[in-house]
Amino acid sequence: MLRVIVFLVVACAAVEAAKIKRKERASEARLLDRLLSGYNVDAVPILDNNDTVTVKFALSLTGLDVDVDDRTLHLHAWASLNWQDELLTWNPDEYNGIQSTRLSESKVWKPDISLYNSANEDLFKHSTTRVVISHYGLVTWIPPVAFEVYERNFSLENPEFFLKFGLWTYDGLQVDLEKGDDRFLDDFRGNHKWEVSSYNMTRNVITYACCPNQYVDLTLHLRLKCKE
Repeated sequence: MLRVIVFLVVACAAVEAAKIKRKERASEARLLDRLLSGYNVDAVPILDNNDTVTVKFALSLTGLDVDVDDRTLHLHAWASLNWQDELLTWNPDEYNGIQSTRLSESKVWKPDISLYNSANEDLFKHSTTRVVISHYGLVTWIPPVAFEVYERNFSLENPEFFLKFGLWTYDGLQVDLEKGDDRFLDDFRGNHKWEVSSYNMTRNVITYACCPNQYVDLTLHLRLKCKE
């Protein structure tokens, strides 16, 4: 008899858990429908045209190599981007307590950050990762990136590379660019031939001859040392 009672209790708990799961899925589907209704991925996500979207950008190195003959740095990393999307907010109480959700990166506005001096075409061209969105509009995107950088003034023993990241079409009044948390070497497991002797990322505000407004870039100065 006791076994029957235990079985019924467990079965009832499983049924209730399944009901809760279905309710959560239904709430998230309703939330996503509401968030994406009328949303335009090409429009800067602000409610006031005088506001600026601030993007925090950082890199976490996962691998590197140097082609000595071509004077080229091959680098693999995780990019970390955070910004506030004023159009992607909701009240968790209205959606079964949902605090955050995930969306395909192609369905939300993203800053068009490029590596100006890269041999590649597009920094995030092959990314298919999702973004995480909090209920107060914070968007977090961590795509993998791989690129090549050519350095004209190349030193074999201690090569230095400058990686200039900036927004391709937005000036500093529309989208600002700031340094994110420094985790550059947290995921780096080393290289058999090269080691990172030092690195530094600086924020620069520049006015180009072509355009009246200021543009922001983050330039990473990376110094390597040959182990041999």
